[in-house]
Amino acid sequence: PPLEEQSAIFNLSLIQKFSDYLQYEKRSSLHTVRSYTGNLEQIYEYIKKKKGKEISIQELNEKVVRSFIIQLMETTCLKQFTIHNITF
Repeated sequence: PPLEEQSAIFNLSLIQKFSDYLQYEKRSSLHTVRSYTGNLEQIYEYIKKKKGKEISIQELNEKVVRSFIIQLMETTCLKQFTIHNITF
């Protein structure tokens, strides 16, 4: 969905708006909505813990996402083939 402001803050409210968009406008399956929302919430918590604050959408870039993925690989059983499915 288009962002009302380019300076939007990546937070739980924005994640909920995206979830609603997927569910009601795109008519995505409940499984898809939960999966995407869960992933975004994980990234949100990672950023908040690492930076100590919420960030703007512009700051949510490839470097931040790659750092999150590396952290997942180090702390979970995330498989290498899963990483290949993520594109920018």
